[in-house]
Amino acid sequence: MIIGQPGSGKSTLARRLGQALNLPVVHIDHIHWKSGWIDRQGPEKDRLCSEVHAREQWIFEGGRSNTWGERLERADTLVWLDVP
Repeated sequence: MIIGQPGSGKSTLARRLGQALNLPVVHIDHIHWKSGWIDRQGPEKDRLCSEVHAREQWIFEGGRSNTWGERLERADTLVWLDVP
């Protein structure tokens, strides 16, 4: 689980870790936005996050803090990018 401020490098780190560890990577932006930059509704975002959490393995980067509790229960590692 990778979290941090916008522009902190979450997506880049997730991609590199995914390649190095041969793990699937999920970016919150793909859950947050529909095609054409259309915002999804909250319940749909929560459902999609839950579907990711239920997978056996993943690297999940990004927000949706109201789903962090469920994500933390499943994550074995939390990386918080706290950069200036």
